[in-house]
Amino acid sequence: MNNLIQKESFVPGKTLEEDFVNLVKIELNDIKRSFFKIGFRLREAADNRYYEKLGFKNISDCAEALFGFKKSTTYELMDIAFWFRSKESPMCIDSKYQDYSQSQLTLFNQINLARDSFIKMSSPTDSIAKLRKAKSYWNKMQRGKINNFLGYGRCGNVDEFIKKTEEINPQLKETISEETSKEPEQLSINENSGYPEKTRRNHTARNSFRHHYRE
Repeated sequence: MNNLIQKESFVPGKTLEEDFVNLVKIELNDIKRSFFKIGFRLREAADNRYYEKLGFKNISDCAEALFGFKKSTTYELMDIAFWFRSKESPMCIDSKYQDYSQSQLTLFNQINLARDSFIKMSSPTDSIAKLRKAKSYWNKMQRGKINNFLGYGRCGNVDEFIKKTEEINPQLKETISEETSKEPEQLSINENSGYPEKTRRNHTARNSFRHHYRE
């Protein structure tokens, strides 16, 4: 845990469990830049079962009670911290993903196949609405094995992918689900409570850790 103590305002507690709680609360003051570290700390707390000594039966109950996270938010942050970590420094996000937002990385985790190819044609400047539409097309084509040349990143960018997909498979445009019109949940600080507020989100991260940790 000592390698995690990097904030000047952090005062070590008597136990690792106390350190975990205090460090996450510090990171919540800068959520846009700290969501990855929060996910890392949640994973560490889950792996080491800190939640048990804090009086909870699982990491999601712990995160909800102490930080105000929904269960889906907890596992999405943990997913991000696992799949997009740096191999050299697991506590840090890989440099090729550092310009992407929490919402964009969560969306990437919903890609069924060839996720790296999808990310390769994406850009940090792509809107969530655009990426969600492209993701829906991508996953439908992967499942149906339609136009594989499109499904493996042979488009220069997301706009080109969407355009070509709609030209070749106009029926896909007709069948996009309502999920493309919903905004993803993001963390923000409630100034009155000091805990995160959340906007509505209706999906489950593809590579979730919830099956790994006891509920």
